Amino acid sequence: MKKLFLFTGVCLALLVLVAGCAESNGAAVEIDAGMGAAAAASLTEARINGVVGAMEVMAVTDEVLTTEWDSMSHILTQFEQSTIPLVAWFALPDGSYYTVDAGKASANLTDRAYFPKVMAGQTVIGDLVVSKSTGRKAMVAVVPVIDGADVVGALGVSVYLEELSEIIAADMALPTDMVLYAVNGEDVIALHSDTGMLLEDASALDGGPERSASATCAMLGWTFTLGYAD
Repeated sequence: MKKLFLFTGVCLALLVLVAGCAESNGAAVEIDAGMGAAAAASLTEARINGVVGAMEVMAVTDEVLTTEWDSMSHILTQFEQSTIPLVAWFALPDGSYYTVDAGKASANLTDRAYFPKVMAGQTVIGDLVVSKSTGRKAMVAVVPVIDGADVVGALGVSVYLEELSEIIAADMALPTDMVLYAVNGEDVIALHSDTGMLLEDASALDGGPERSASATCAMLGWTFTLGYAD
């Protein structure tokens, strides 16, 4: 039911966005900034919610509950190939982890801020990191793997921020004269139509675009801003 409401909300946002567009005699389409910012937030939430929903399903499968990489790797491989650009991984309570692309990683995740939270049974969505396995700027979503009363591991994804920025801009058919970005609660740029701005401090935005408006994505806690370039 939650996913149905979310899908409905996205559809309504898109309908509002279309209603806010004007086109005549071949003129460029103009997007209302307020409606567009709300649509961008809804689209991003829908994309990430779909990923997390799939992870929650995988986390209770027999293959993942074994905590054996050889048993679960084929499931994560299929998942990684069928969703938005990301790297899928599984971590053990000691912080060691495996990725679809590289198998067992040489790094350890115990120093990540999200790690003790997920080991305490909490789902974590939206932390911004530079991926240890790929070196790329990413957003992390992690769900605990629980067997009985024990957290036996964590199923995670690192969503590539550059591709996610491009996907949301493409979903919206964003005109070239508009700027879209999202800033998290720590004033770090999480998404930007200029991907060179990713993970910069929000102070680098220099006041933001003209005729801009903002909307917040409740699930991620990111504030989306849409406006026109100078």
